[in-house]
Amino acid sequence: MISSETMNLVFLQVAAKGHELLIIASLTTIIFQFSRHELLFGDGLPLGLVGSGILFGNMGYFFSREFLGSLSYAGNRWRKALFLLTLLIAGVTAALAGPSSAVLMVPTNQKVSGGGTSFYMKGTKDDLWPIQLDANLTETIPYCNSENSTRYAVCPSGGFQSLWSRFSQVDSSNFKTAIGARSYAKSLSGASVYWSIDSPLSLVPRVYTLGDIRNKNGSQASTFLVQPHAATAIMLQRITTDWWGALASQSKQKPDAIDDRVAEARVPSPLTRVKCSPPRNLSAILRDVEFPIVQENSWMGSANLALDTLSSNASDHLRFQWIHLPESFGVATIGSVFESPWTGDNSSRVVVGCTLKANWVNATIFTDEYSFWNGWYPWNIEFGTLHPSWITPKTGEPSYPTNGRIAVSDSWLDMLTPPTPPEGPPYYPWKPSTIESILMTSGLSSLPEPGSNVSPTEDWLEGDVYGGNKTAMLELIICSVFEDGLSRSGIQEMYNISGSASTWPLSTYEKMPDYDIRILDGRDAINPPNLFSGNLTRLRVRMSVSGYAYQGSLAEYLAMTVLFVHIFFAIAHISWTLFHAETSDSWDSISKIITLAQNSKPTFGPLKNTGAGIDHLRTFSRLARIRATRDTESTEEADRVQLLFEEDKKSRSSQSYTRIRDGDKLPLFDDDQSIANVPSSYPDIESHDEENVPVTLQEFPHQASGGVSEQLDLQIPATERFTRDGSLRGYQTWPVYSSRNTSFSSTVPLVLASSSRQDSLSSMQAIKSRPGSAMVSEEIEQVVEVGRRYG
Repeated sequence: MISSETMNLVFLQVAAKGHELLIIASLTTIIFQFSRHELLFGDGLPLGLVGSGILFGNMGYFFSREFLGSLSYAGNRWRKALFLLTLLIAGVTAALAGPSSAVLMVPTNQKVSGGGTSFYMKGTKDDLWPIQLDANLTETIPYCNSENSTRYAVCPSGGFQSLWSRFSQVDSSNFKTAIGARSYAKSLSGASVYWSIDSPLSLVPRVYTLGDIRNKNGSQASTFLVQPHAATAIMLQRITTDWWGALASQSKQKPDAIDDRVAEARVPSPLTRVKCSPPRNLSAILRDVEFPIVQENSWMGSANLALDTLSSNASDHLRFQWIHLPESFGVATIGSVFESPWTGDNSSRVVVGCTLKANWVNATIFTDEYSFWNGWYPWNIEFGTLHPSWITPKTGEPSYPTNGRIAVSDSWLDMLTPPTPPEGPPYYPWKPSTIESILMTSGLSSLPEPGSNVSPTEDWLEGDVYGGNKTAMLELIICSVFEDGLSRSGIQEMYNISGSASTWPLSTYEKMPDYDIRILDGRDAINPPNLFSGNLTRLRVRMSVSGYAYQGSLAEYLAMTVLFVHIFFAIAHISWTLFHAETSDSWDSISKIITLAQNSKPTFGPLKNTGAGIDHLRTFSRLARIRATRDTESTEEADRVQLLFEEDKKSRSSQSYTRIRDGDKLPLFDDDQSIANVPSSYPDIESHDEENVPVTLQEFPHQASGGVSEQLDLQIPATERFTRDGSLRGYQTWPVYSSRNTSFSSTVPLVLASSSRQDSLSSMQAIKSRPGSAMVSEEIEQVVEVGRRYG
């Protein structure tokens, strides 16, 4: 196969179409064989079914007048039922052959289970997803208290370099459109924020942050972010790497044969919300800073808080600090204050107060076709289930620090935003913290150009975000830094820390001997650690794979039914052909049928008046047969194959006769209007009915002595013949042949025929076509036949 997946599918579509055409050709051969046998050796087929071998593949044929009219034809009941049933099933099979071939021959993108296993993480749920963050959680990791802590992914500040690189590429004018990783990823995640976070030495696999920015119309009241739990991502990355090797080994397939791979685990992930108050221009003596108030799931206005930690010394660089907010500000995890550089005259600076709330939420840590081997991101986030949840305290009792939010200590905050390392990125002589470096590189330290007539506060309020674009960007940076640090909680438990960080082994990962088979079967494939069970947390990961494959489903089973019907037809046809040793390709095309009809003797009776079309269903029921006949008018002795139509049996079997006896007078001169008073009968006929209009009078051979035949016109009053209300429509004339002699010496055998449904006529006139008369002198029996021929 060609390496291009698209071209392979195209070729399979073409093959499916070819398969459909072969099925229809096979069914056409079968129907032609059946109809040919009926025309040659059976009772024949009605006109509407003669071309069924060509028309059955069009479902519209079964609803046409041609088919419906043919259903009433007379024939052996069982042969008729068998032919019609075969024709109908073949038509349905031909109509469904195309979809069935496509369903069975063209693979579909299918998702199937790829296995799974339980795995273990060292530590309790409170260790891995703490609700009280302090330095005691990392006391076994001296690396996080050093000036190089940003180099270690296991520290809260481990994502600094990735965040700094992200925000160094944007500013307040373009950050909302430039912060996403890939354009398609935003639409897939349903979030306006979608970016990757990398960690030093790859101790933590890449993770993706999802979230949204506060907007101007108020539908999003704050900026929020969700990021996968890093400790869980470490275990999942190792398990999925080994699972992929097991899948490739056991399935014997090339890696590119599997389109998509998915691994997922349901675990708590951090959720951080940040909202900042509008910027204020504060002088050195002003201490009140406005902070938003947050409740369990909503923001409830704002309030001022006097801060003694604000510096009254003018500075040419920005400042950032964490602030513990009192209970009056709701369930805030922490507050923060941003101070811009002072104005050129050192009179004031912009101050922004922000409130942050953090919780754990249930989410699925996920990797799929868009990020496999390239990162993990949260999905199916349950925003309504926050941990810790809010519990209304009893009257008179204070709320404990972790009621409805995660609490943090100063020592943990120091590890989250340590001083920027001397080697950067970047280096500033005033030694900013890591978050201050990010704020600097994002352009939030800039001031309006001198002489621009724009105050620093107005500069911050510009933009299409409520509070200004700079305020929204400040929220996003604070939220990103805190969210990344919170997501690294419990990460120290994942490794046995000894020696170089690049060689730290996982502390709780020991594969079973038959790991490959067990994980593909979905059974536990990792040995539980030899630790106290109360110090372990058990989770489960599920894998699935997808790609173009054939797999049984209802659609496939229905398609197989259609093909089995064709197989049955084919086997039955082959068996019949071998048993009877009879086959032919005669009359299996329109050209051959037209040629047969052209070489056959014209049929005036059953198909009269049909040259311009057929309007009556009965015409389609006229039986046709193919017979070898000898033309009496030809000099050739050989038989000729002809398409013959059966005469109307009803007309032939319902004849009545009128006899002219001795003494009856026939006027043989045009000026005598005497009436023969010959009782007669003739059916009521509707002139618009193509099947019932009489067309001729049959002449029979007769013996007349010494005379020659001469034409007479027989006229019958048309009163009851053409109309049912008795109105006169004139006369209809037929030729009548009689002897030229004035006396008849022998009988003239002419038969007057009518249907069994008779309406009496009052009289009959015979008027000679030339002058002259004769009297009937002896008994003569004249039997006159008026032929009724049907369509």
